[in-house]
This record gives sequence, C-alpha cells and structure tokens, in this order.
Amino acid sequence: MTHTLTISTEHGDVLITEEELPSITPADLKILGVKTLDELRQLFAEGVERMRGRTESERVRAVADQHLDGTWEVNVVRYSSLNDPLMNDPKGRA
Repeated sequence: MTHTLTISTEHGDVLITEEELPSITPADLKILGVKTLDELRQLFAEGVERMRGRTESERVRAVADQHLDGTWEVNVVRYSSLNDPLMNDPKGRA
C-alpha cells in the first residue's frame, strides 16, 4: 500500500503521496495551509503511523485537518469509493 496523506484545505481535499512529498514547493505549502516542509513531513509521518496495520480493503485514509487555532490533527477516516471525489481523480484533486 502506498503511503498517502489527505490534507483538508479551504479549497477542498488534496491527496499527497509519499512520492510527491520531496517535490512539494513553498507555493504548494501555501495552498495546503502548512507553514513548512518539516511540518508537512511530520503530518505525513503521523498519518503513516496511524495507518500502520490497515489494509486497502478497510477503505480508510489518513486525513490532516487544521483547527481554528492553527494546530493540526491527523485522523483515520473511512471513505466510500462510490461517493468519494478523491477516488474519481487520480491526482486527488477534487
């Protein structure tokens, strides 16, 4: 299973794969609402840890949401392939 993290932004959810992580630019960080690449890497690592032991058949993914105070929280969220916009676009751009 490829490691991914979904970032909830004010423009919609953005799916990031581990292959894309090294190529994230400062402009991408601004769109995501993440301050630094280190912060994004930390969120990604937390998502990987929370997904440990999960399988694709469980239909769950790690999602990072930002609270109003600016802190981030990563949770495992269930999805349905029938109604999930991220499942319709291979880049994860809804």
